[in-house]
Amino acid sequence: MLSGKLSSVLTIYVLAVVCSIARAEVGATHHNCAQKIIIVDAGSSSSKLHTYQYTLHPTTRLPIVDNETSSKKSGGIQRVDVDNNDLDQYLELLFGTVKNQTPDYIYFYSTAGMRQITPSRRGLLNQSIEEWLKKAFPSSVIDVQTITGQKEGLYAWLALNYLNGVFAFQAPSQGVLELGGASTQIAYEGDGPGGFKVEINNKTRKVNTESFLGLGLDQAISQYLNQAACFPKGYILPNGRKGTGDFDVCTNKVEPLVSKVHQYFRHF
Repeated sequence: MLSGKLSSVLTIYVLAVVCSIARAEVGATHHNCAQKIIIVDAGSSSSKLHTYQYTLHPTTRLPIVDNETSSKKSGGIQRVDVDNNDLDQYLELLFGTVKNQTPDYIYFYSTAGMRQITPSRRGLLNQSIEEWLKKAFPSSVIDVQTITGQKEGLYAWLALNYLNGVFAFQAPSQGVLELGGASTQIAYEGDGPGGFKVEINNKTRKVNTESFLGLGLDQAISQYLNQAACFPKGYILPNGRKGTGDFDVCTNKVEPLVSKVHQYFRHF
């Protein structure tokens, strides 16, 4: 999940590349970019819905946002039970403010929370979400998917550099470390094993991205929240123990978080 200001511009990066990356993914090879678009950032701890109306700059072809609304549903979509009415209720609340709208495109993109569950459960959830959206918005083009950590890093990089005017002024880009709830992404311009090529404002840029599943803020904290050595002496921990403030012991306790947790989650 993109956090803070980057989350609010999840739509920005999709708009910036909707005529290249996203267009290829939905198989629409000849559309001119929708004027009304809904994008859901379904993160590990909540889902954020953004509705944008926009035009494209005549020269740079970068999006110029004319109107924006947003809503939020707490709780990760990965926790929803598709065998009862939980999913209907979740989506009704999330899309409640836009049920009477007719967007051209709806992108429902989930991130690290969905990447951590089994492929079969993830596939069932995405299929059920897509079916619900097609019934609720029959005239819209629907794209439901769980994006990779590498692509999540790319999108964070696009959002940051769009906001800072890098693409409009063809300036040197800035790298980003994006800390979500269940994963962490690092992205920067340059060659690398996780590289992407994106063309924006008539310039091709190579972006290297890396993602670390299981090392997001919420899950990282949960790994050592009750480690007494990691907290000041006398500090009361959630389990009632008092902190001992021993840096060396804390280091040994937390080391497996970095060396093993990400390796474990790679199986998903």
